[in-house]
Amino acid sequence: MEKVEVISKELIKPSSPTPPHLRSFKLSLLDQLSPPIYIPMIFFYTGKDGDNLQQSYQVAKKLKASLSKTLAIFYPPAGRIKDDDTIDCNDEGAEILDARVKIQLFEFLKKPHGEVLDQLVPGDILFTRSGAEDVPLAIQVNLLVCYFRTRL
Repeated sequence: MEKVEVISKELIKPSSPTPPHLRSFKLSLLDQLSPPIYIPMIFFYTGKDGDNLQQSYQVAKKLKASLSKTLAIFYPPAGRIKDDDTIDCNDEGAEILDARVKIQLFEFLKKPHGEVLDQLVPGDILFTRSGAEDVPLAIQVNLLVCYFRTRL
């Protein structure tokens, strides 16, 4: 049973372009030797009393604006993995997904299911370095819908 539904997927570009002299980012030896996998991290936050669905959309909007500003300063995640040792800092953007989760947080934390956990992170954790398609940073914002249904 699918409990997570991806509503939208977009690329967040840096708020200002990467200077031409910084367009090629050489990966460290450690990065070059590490296996080509994403490192998934999941953070859970509870809403404040009185929060509604519209306020949660505003939080997601602020996160996207903050990401855009951050990518202007820390620019490699907005590029594409070019080969085994270089990131092309071309400002194509980091991938961000908005998803709705049909489970309550306390229910999930009480007995986490691996199938749901896998759906809370964007795409496959394993990927192959195949060229311009590789996105160094992918983020998924999950909104637990049941939380708001019980409070409306």
